[in-house]
Amino acid sequence: MFQTEKYAFTLLSADPAWPSEREVAEGVALRMRRQQRLADTVPIHLELVMHESALHQVVGGAAVMKEQLRVLRERCDLPNVICRILPFAAGAYPARYGSFAHLTFENSLAGPFSYGDVVYFEHGIGAQYIEDETDTSRYRSVFEDLRSRSLNEDESRALIENALTQYE
Repeated sequence: MFQTEKYAFTLLSADPAWPSEREVAEGVALRMRRQQRLADTVPIHLELVMHESALHQVVGGAAVMKEQLRVLRERCDLPNVICRILPFAAGAYPARYGSFAHLTFENSLAGPFSYGDVVYFEHGIGAQYIEDETDTSRYRSVFEDLRSRSLNEDESRALIENALTQYE
């Protein structure tokens, strides 16, 4: 949700699971479309925990990193976004197997449908959605644990600012 076009292109291009430039471009375009939900008339609420290493691993060179960190800082300032950084000092933590999104849905007043939580994660050959309540509950607990180990919003913003100064 926070990747710039160049950053996403560099990441996807480095993955042999994305064999053609066309597929990489489609993957980047999809990521850019998802980001539009942050600024919709009724925007999504997003709470993010990101490991500190993501601020320091150089992807695409200095210019790409500068833009990426600047956009990250801007998105973290949105009123519908909560950004937290999991610092190196947190040590061992759950979810070392990779990133995931835990999606919750408000019950719609417009209809009789109710949606349970969904966990989404991408992997080398696609994506997976988990809907089983026991499994989504486990991911919710993992996220809550990550959040409790993370820096608060102000400390996280300061860490992002510090990382950005390396490229200015």
